[in-house]
Amino acid sequence: MAVPAAILLAAALAVNASRALPVSLSGLTVVGPYIVLLLGAAISAWFNRSRALIMLASLLAAYAGYNLAQDLGPESFALRAVFTAFAVLVPLNVLLALAFPERGVRQHRNYRWLLLGLAEILIVIWVANAGRSDLSGTAWRDVLDHRLLRYPPTPLVARIMLVAAFAAALARTWPAAGPRNCARSRGRSTSASRRRSSRFSSVANLGKCRARSARSCRPRA
Repeated sequence: MAVPAAILLAAALAVNASRALPVSLSGLTVVGPYIVLLLGAAISAWFNRSRALIMLASLLAAYAGYNLAQDLGPESFALRAVFTAFAVLVPLNVLLALAFPERGVRQHRNYRWLLLGLAEILIVIWVANAGRSDLSGTAWRDVLDHRLLRYPPTPLVARIMLVAAFAAALARTWPAAGPRNCARSRGRSTSASRRRSSRFSSVANLGKCRARSARSCRPRA
């Protein structure tokens, strides 16, 4: 935990101390997050890490959806709906990814994550079109005006989900302590040493057998 925290602190200090980008590089403020998130997702898939891929894909979808909703105007209901939805759904996906064991990317049950992501995107589109189509209706406007989902500021439900996801991440990374875990680790090391010794003994026995067979096959003088 110390290394990621140090990296985030150094990045925050660098942003505060740095100057604004020149006009020729102003597009990096929009394209840069796409590059970083896509690169991180590709690395996660390459190293077969499903949790990291789910988190980065959720952030990428949220960032892309928010940028698309900004084209409808800063005061539009679609922008508020997209921000509220992704502020709740991204930490929810992180919490779900941490709740299940790491099975890797290339696992046959991972199609459920794909279906969940598609369902979330369709729900966000449905909510964002409230008042603009007969299918969406206008009920979502009243729902997002509830004090638990009201924006600005950040909705209360989103803040609760963020705290829960952060606590789950700490619980996953926190080193387990106690006599039971120590006994487990001691037993694992003992079994591993036994496997290594049996492997070495089998190799030694094989060498002895080969030496005996070679001596038996030598022509007698």
